Amino acid sequence: MGTLIKIIVTLLLLAAGVYLVRSYWIEIIPVLEEILGTLRETKLRYVFLAILVYLLSVYLFSVRWQQVLYCIDYNL
Repeated sequence: MGTLIKIIVTLLLLAAGVYLVRSYWIEIIPVLEEILGTLRETKLRYVFLAILVYLLSVYLFSVRWQQVLYCIDYNL
C-alpha cells in the first residue's frame, strides 16, 4: 500500500511540474536565455567552483540537522 501511495504522489508531482512549465513557458524562456548568456561569459572553473561550494553547503546543512535530530533522540 505504501508503494502505491508513493507512485501516486510521484505522478501527481510530475503532472504538476508539467502543468507549471507549460503554463509559465513564456516567462521561463527569457530567464533561460539570460542564464545561458551569463554561463557563456563565465569561466568554466568558476562554475565548477560554485557547484562544489553549493554541494558542500548542502552536505554541511544535512550534517547539522542530523546532529540536531540526534540531540532530540531521533536517529535516522
